[in-house]
Amino acid sequence: MTITTGSTRRLAEPGSLRPGDRVRLRPLHEILETLDETGSYENVPFMLEMTEYAGRTMTVYRRLEKICDYMGKESRSRRMTDAVLLNETRCDGSGHGGCQAECRIFWKEVWLEHADGPSADDDPHAVAPERLLPLLDVGAHRTDPEKGEVFRCQATEATRATTPIPEKAVGQYVREVRVGNVGVPELVRVGSNALVTKLARKAGLRPYLPLEVAGKDRVDGEKLGLQPGEWVRVRSKEEIGRTLNSGGAHRGMLFTHEMVQYCGQTFRVHQRVERLINEQTGELLQMKQECIALEDVVCKGHFTSGAWFCAREHLPLWREDWLERVEAPAAGTVCPKPTR
Repeated sequence: MTITTGSTRRLAEPGSLRPGDRVRLRPLHEILETLDETGSYENVPFMLEMTEYAGRTMTVYRRLEKICDYMGKESRSRRMTDAVLLNETRCDGSGHGGCQAECRIFWKEVWLEHADGPSADDDPHAVAPERLLPLLDVGAHRTDPEKGEVFRCQATEATRATTPIPEKAVGQYVREVRVGNVGVPELVRVGSNALVTKLARKAGLRPYLPLEVAGKDRVDGEKLGLQPGEWVRVRSKEEIGRTLNSGGAHRGMLFTHEMVQYCGQTFRVHQRVERLINEQTGELLQMKQECIALEDVVCKGHFTSGAWFCAREHLPLWREDWLERVEAPAAGTVCPKPTR
């Protein structure tokens, strides 16, 4: 049964949206009615950054069936229900101290309506209800006696908004195919790679990570002073390995399984990342060393046990030691990259 309001509007029924569906954000006064005293619905905060999408038509990227909790010692999948990701939306951090993580925004279906009819508002840019913005502002941060200002966002609340999924629960992968997030060929490819990786680890091998030389006379690479728009090539895993300690990190930043696939490829610098919210504590961190985000480079969890098909697609951070500056490639020579 389709939920309707009036004769033309169709609200998104829980569990109904699929990749490619066209939707828009419901009027903000209706959003307000769904929120609790923390500005959340089912522990998912509706953030200040989301209000700018009022009245806009957007496309469902995928259903938010599962995410990974990558802040722990090991990534673990967690189940979220009745939520989607939209192609056009990442958090710009404007309501959270200028955080530059650019996380994908979680949209509960109760906040969306199908875009095949007119909006309930004659003016799609109607002013937000008087109580909404103060509620969202209060819900976004608080003052801690010891830590100072502490932020609250969808990333910091992700554990409370989800439930754990056992790695061996086959149903999680069946759901990804059934709802259209993943095709069968991709499922087979990722699953096969995961099996090979597990067997290699049991045999004492360390596939993917460039640890063959890590921890042996670790060296620093060249400092480039990279700026947005410049082109770089990701160095080989052997070159990167020489910059890592025995734990696979360089000055506190891990080089992960997910990043190895980009070695040798050319990308444009997206931004220098200077501020990030710690998802475990809510503290806004000022990065002491350079952190580089690259355009069209995301983590999909394909090479991380317990995180396969994670929908968060966070932006991996790179040390300049792992990159080399190159000339802009000729038109048509850049390989297709994952969609951000």
